[in-house]
Amino acid sequence: MKREAITPCGEHTAAVSGSGRSVGRRGAVAPGSAWALVTGAGSGIGRCYALRLAALGYRLVIVGNNAAPLEAVAEEIRRTAGASAAGTGRNEIPAAGIQTAGTPVAGRIEAPATPTHLPEVRVMPMDLARVGAAQELHDRTAAEGIEIDVVINNAGIFSFCDILTTPAERIERIILLHDLTVSQLCRLYAADMVRR
Repeated sequence: MKREAITPCGEHTAAVSGSGRSVGRRGAVAPGSAWALVTGAGSGIGRCYALRLAALGYRLVIVGNNAAPLEAVAEEIRRTAGASAAGTGRNEIPAAGIQTAGTPVAGRIEAPATPTHLPEVRVMPMDLARVGAAQELHDRTAAEGIEIDVVINNAGIFSFCDILTTPAERIERIILLHDLTVSQLCRLYAADMVRR
């Protein structure tokens, strides 16, 4: 049986039987019970996805082609969770510019995690714009015993040049990242999810 309501912040809540992972809010999980993979997590929307998923209780694998911004996001997640654990007394996490349904979330969002929960974040720097990248990432998470429950394919690259002046190598990398790697990541992790 599933019940659903709307919180004062306008978010949907749900109590879902069966999986044992839902703790009340739609998308929330028991802290540390599920893994989310976010590509392109070093900045922009990918960063926001990572912050939001951490606030919902997910352990994270964050991936991008530059280690420094990924490490900064991982530290931001830990710092935010640590501040929540240390002191608001209301178990809140700053919204940090996260948007829901295209509307900025004002002020703070309530975190489903317990005040002592510090999310686990694994940083995996990797160039995903190449043949074999999806399999390499999948193999690495499997080797570390990580069972991914949510995949956010957010990594992206662009060219602001006219197609005639865009180098052929750049076009190839865009297609590899936006088409091949995304499709293969979905296929690899979905196969694992179905098996479980």
